[in-house]
Amino acid sequence: MTVIPLVTSMLVAGVASVGATGALRRAAARAAVIALALITVAAVASAVIAQPILARVAIDRTAAEALRPQTTAALSGRVIPAAEVRPVPSPVAQWLIDLVPPNIIKAVADDAMLPVIVFALLFGLALARVGDERRAAVLRVVEGIAETMQRLVGAILALAPIGVFALAVPLASRLGYAIGGAVAAYLILVVVLTVAAVALMLYPLGIIGGGMRPRAFMAFCAPAQAVAFSARSSLAALPAMVESAERAGFPPIVSSFIGVRTTSLSGV
Repeated sequence: MTVIPLVTSMLVAGVASVGATGALRRAAARAAVIALALITVAAVASAVIAQPILARVAIDRTAAEALRPQTTAALSGRVIPAAEVRPVPSPVAQWLIDLVPPNIIKAVADDAMLPVIVFALLFGLALARVGDERRAAVLRVVEGIAETMQRLVGAILALAPIGVFALAVPLASRLGYAIGGAVAAYLILVVVLTVAAVALMLYPLGIIGGGMRPRAFMAFCAPAQAVAFSARSSLAALPAMVESAERAGFPPIVSSFIGVRTTSLSGV
């Protein structure tokens, strides 16, 4: 309900504003490279460390099967004539083809985030080439949507603990103690890896590369990290991240555009 409207509106507003001013291209490129590098290192390290640890965790097969979604799909058994068989493109070619949505409404309905992000970027670049008066009118609407969605996300997060508790109670009553050990091991592993990634990568990079004092950098990161750590969602932390960036003195264009770009990369 909130992901696509929030990401799309903030991307369009950020790209159109950046394109209109001709600024921040270097900063945006650096932000994308740094975000991709951090995500890659964190993903590789997590896979290397987590795989042998999780392999030793005993999981009750019955409890695991209870979590598996039920499906009613069945094979038709029809023999497909050779004339109807289409050549299958390579994975890279298919990935590039899927980046451009034939129908943006269908992509939104299917929750296909990457094609929606590509459309938002292209729309923002095109909007930057529109006349100042009409571009400003569209930007006012888009920025209003973005701010409204941030308020909505904040309201949802305020109720999130109650919702999580309500979902966890029936699941725990159905599974009992059978899967408790596996869940505890997973939670401990996630907490340890998250703290290690923040301490070994994020803080040194921000303090040294940003030229900030450790205490100041930690104060700016704390709100977004608290939301992300509890919600396990980079998107949920986006409003807090944008607010901290603006509190640090960054222009609104910088905080919204780079913040959404980084969130989109981590989410994708």
